[in-house]
Amino acid sequence: SHLVLKTPLTDPMSGFFMLKRQLLNEVAHDLYGQGFKILLDICATATTIKTIELPYQMRYRQSGESKLDSLVVLEFLLLLVYKSFGRLVPSKFFLFALVGISGVFVNLAALGFFHKLMLYPYVKAQVIAIAIAMTSNFILNNRFTFPTQRLRGKKFFVGLLSFYVTCSIGAIIGIALGDFLYRLTFPWWTAGMCSVLVSAFWNYSLSSIFTWGKISKKK
Repeated sequence: SHLVLKTPLTDPMSGFFMLKRQLLNEVAHDLYGQGFKILLDICATATTIKTIELPYQMRYRQSGESKLDSLVVLEFLLLLVYKSFGRLVPSKFFLFALVGISGVFVNLAALGFFHKLMLYPYVKAQVIAIAIAMTSNFILNNRFTFPTQRLRGKKFFVGLLSFYVTCSIGAIIGIALGDFLYRLTFPWWTAGMCSVLVSAFWNYSLSSIFTWGKISKKK
């Protein structure tokens, strides 16, 4: 937290605080707005802020359970990313990219299973592996990258088809760009990296707008 804070705080994760409404009005439009650690969000956004801390001691929990789970930790990390790079790249894109990286391993595992163990022809095995990886990416993005726009029921399957189309087009664009750059004598790894980045941004942008944008809003 202290990496992004613009004012020193002993407990920036506290939910017990007061502030002037004027300060909230000043920073409201620049807040990340996800998760429930709003104090950290405010103090990492405000350029000049004066704070006074009054110590208190927490007692052991008597009932109920903590709100802290994997999703809360993820939202906290995304808040740090947003405050560090949010002006350049959307914070959710980093998570979308991580999910994409996991899809590479899913793809390779599925390809090895169907081609080496099941003895499917390579092309057929690759098509199945890509479909499995896309499905895995969609499920993970639906759960972690877009939790507030999560698709359920009928929308889940409509969104999955939309994701298939979006990623297929992104793959075609990426391959075409990589081939074009390679023909222009760019190093193979530079052409490949540009191909991956363009495909990733295409998939993220279109998925945000259509898959988890318009579809999630439909009744």
